[in-house]
Amino acid sequence: MSDKQDPRGPAQPRLAGGAWSRRDVLTALGLSGATFVVAACSPAAPPPAPAPTAAPAAKPTSAPAAPAATAAPAATAAKPAAPAPTSAAAAAAPTTAAAAAAKPSIKGKITYLDQDDDPASVAWHDTFHKDFLAAYPGTEIEDSHYASADYMQKLTTSMATGAQLDMLFWDTANIPQLFADGRLLPLNDLLENIYKDIGGKDKLSAAALALFTGPGGEIQGIPYYNEPLVFWFRQDLLQEAGLTAPADHWDWTFLLKAVKAMHKPPNVYGIGFPTARKSGSLQPIMSLLLNNGGHLVSPDLADVVFDSAEVRGAYELMKELAQYLPPGTGDWANPQQVDAIVRGTVATGHYYGRVFQNVEKSNKPLIGKLSNTLVPYNKATTVNWGNWGAHCILKTATNPDGAKELIRFSFKKEENIGYLVSVPGLYLPSVPALASDPTFLNDPVLKQFDPKMVATLNRAAADSGSTIKEGPTWKINPKGGTIQSSLVVVDVLQKILINNDSVESAVTWGAEQIAGIMKG
Repeated sequence: MSDKQDPRGPAQPRLAGGAWSRRDVLTALGLSGATFVVAACSPAAPPPAPAPTAAPAAKPTSAPAAPAATAAPAATAAKPAAPAPTSAAAAAAPTTAAAAAAKPSIKGKITYLDQDDDPASVAWHDTFHKDFLAAYPGTEIEDSHYASADYMQKLTTSMATGAQLDMLFWDTANIPQLFADGRLLPLNDLLENIYKDIGGKDKLSAAALALFTGPGGEIQGIPYYNEPLVFWFRQDLLQEAGLTAPADHWDWTFLLKAVKAMHKPPNVYGIGFPTARKSGSLQPIMSLLLNNGGHLVSPDLADVVFDSAEVRGAYELMKELAQYLPPGTGDWANPQQVDAIVRGTVATGHYYGRVFQNVEKSNKPLIGKLSNTLVPYNKATTVNWGNWGAHCILKTATNPDGAKELIRFSFKKEENIGYLVSVPGLYLPSVPALASDPTFLNDPVLKQFDPKMVATLNRAAADSGSTIKEGPTWKINPKGGTIQSSLVVVDVLQKILINNDSVESAVTWGAEQIAGIMKG
């Protein structure tokens, strides 16, 4: 899950026409024992108006050389073929005759789904298409941008109805399950070509690749970006309270002290985090749980280890912090969380790097008053919540070679950095060196903030864990996506905060639910 709009809970409405329910679709796909997970991001501030590319109908983009391309109704096709894109394509093109001879001959249509429905991200896709089509005349791209709340439904419907679909531009939690069910192509050959393009195997994040590498070395997906989760705080209010933020990171003792000291309702509340039964509530829980040494399952996936002192400690902390929450967090999702930070109605709170852009657009006076750090932890080291998105190709793809070349093209430096800065600070690359590239660092939005705040994002991208792979020694858990979308860890918090269940009984119940998922 990312910072986009929260998906619905596990219960889904029936699809158009009433013919398929979510269970019907999963059964048709052979996935009745599993649940797809949606990664979703809150809208940028101010909320964008619905873009044409978010419409259910896919939009083809043809190569600029073809006359039909300029007449096509899609935004990506309507742009004239200017000389500029050819320079990007020329930079990407092989420079020797031997390399030119080895360049794949790609023709035909390439189709994909993505969750980049905000205007800035859609604009990047438009440019990306134009650059690719300039390099590969005779190709056509048909992409569909969906709000993340609709993504899982669109994906399962497309697959169940046999719609042409070659690849997913990125997905964060479904890839291991899709691969385990035999629905994805291994991408080892593509990875080798990407290594050549980026300058070697050591240039790609090993931690990111491990999330999408099967037990036999099968490359299930190609990691493209990470959305690091950090902890934002009002340093001006902290100073007014007579407190100085620790130089390295906050521990839980300082967290509680700071939250209590800055809690001045109704103007400012000490902390904000969602408590609704939505995926946005999962992020702070899993962050605190993992960086306290808690886990869902054992490294070999043989045992459920959720019922532990470390997990109970994370929930005890959230129970104590809940008294400093603003009213209404039971209805919050990601948009309300980022809005509270940007408006300054909470003194502290977790969120992704979209805060930079939203503050710059909506509350510039907060620049210089707002800072960030890693999500507070007590251990010697932290395990940061990992939100890696990876490209993958379906076995049913009609143009797998075209999809591979499109993915490979996305790793060209100018394309990759273009994606990173489409929403400044939100994305970090799977090629870590790009995060220190001047084009990235000199983004006009990011340059308005303390460079240490951007550096915190880089720190948060390291040593990550997720429901798919909880740590460096953990096996990939194909059931991790199902555990995540079940929201069982959120149900545990609600039992504690709403039902007044004891932490011990709620965590024990949660462990039983996780065990049922792992056996299913």
